Amino acid sequence: MCPLVPTAAPRDVAVEVMNTTVLRVSWTPVPPATLRGHLKGYHVHWLRKRSFLNPDKILDERHTLSFPGKRTHAIVPNLDAFSEYTLTVNVFNKKGNGPSSDPVTFNTPEGVPEQVPILTTSNAQKESIRLVWAPPLVANGILTGYLLQYHLINETTKEARDSWEMNITGPDTTHWQLEGLEEGSLYLFHLSACTRAGCGPPLAQESSTATPAPVASVDGNHNCSLSFPRLIPDRATHPPPLGAAGQPRSISTKGWFIGTMCAVALLTLIVLTVCFMRRNQGGKYAGTPPPGRQDVVAMDKVKEKEDLHPDEESQAMNDDTFCEYSDSDEKPLRGSSCSLNGDDAVGDGVSRDSLVDYADGGGEFSEDGSFIGEYSGHKRGGSVTEPNGFGPVSA
Repeated sequence: MCPLVPTAAPRDVAVEVMNTTVLRVSWTPVPPATLRGHLKGYHVHWLRKRSFLNPDKILDERHTLSFPGKRTHAIVPNLDAFSEYTLTVNVFNKKGNGPSSDPVTFNTPEGVPEQVPILTTSNAQKESIRLVWAPPLVANGILTGYLLQYHLINETTKEARDSWEMNITGPDTTHWQLEGLEEGSLYLFHLSACTRAGCGPPLAQESSTATPAPVASVDGNHNCSLSFPRLIPDRATHPPPLGAAGQPRSISTKGWFIGTMCAVALLTLIVLTVCFMRRNQGGKYAGTPPPGRQDVVAMDKVKEKEDLHPDEESQAMNDDTFCEYSDSDEKPLRGSSCSLNGDDAVGDGVSRDSLVDYADGGGEFSEDGSFIGEYSGHKRGGSVTEPNGFGPVSA
């Protein structure tokens, strides 16, 4: 026994494309006698057959939506832009689905592209920046180019000081050299992909133009004057410019090289000045021996000076003979009396006094100048007192 499903299909099915992703479908309800039970609702089926971006590729993407109750129209969302579809409608009851309506074919129009996946800046120079991007993953139509908007930003307030807009034609374009910018300035870029339906959502990227290179000037007195520009952190900078023939400029013309040479010359001059001042302040006593060796070094220096420049007093003291005395009373006294402290004047005075005393006592001199006499008979005690306070020496 066959299930009691509806026997008629909806008639006069029509579609109205509202935009690239939404349409409105309408139909004429089936006669009640064909329901064969209680009406539960309608099913809308649609099939995506192909995309016009790749028309040779056959698609089979099927979708279905159910709309309960007695009704004559419905809204179908989530369609793909720039594609070909077929659509059918059927009624259903508790037992199952009735037959489908005649298929209706329709096309969705072009839409705006999705956002470009990447946007970067490179080769930032003083007045230009190179932009590089990738095309959108879903174009929703035929790409016609890109819309570039850029703004000069006040770095203090982060507000746009000025704005520009330009169309980049060519769907295959993925880079652009933007000229006529202000050097050392911050810019905000917005890039959108475009089709005939319009431009998609923009992707933003912030970057700065290159700052001026350091300028060095050298005057006639070899004084270096360096000027450094304002630095912008975390910004793209431009490599050193090339010469007319495309080759790097000579190193002698680069500001940083001249500045480095001036700094090295100034540092060398400071080091030489400090060394010269320390040498003049130290003199011949600049080197100081360790604490334990100072007395020894001082005595060595005095001895060297005396050996090189002996004075008459030291020479006279060295030439004097030492006084000789003996425990024997009969041993004659040889030589003259000598000073214990090396003072020639005091020594001569003592010698003369001794000669007078011995002359008064009857002493005689021998041929060699020594005293003759018997000390046993008229031995006299004497002493010589040093003027510096040394103790007496008994004869």
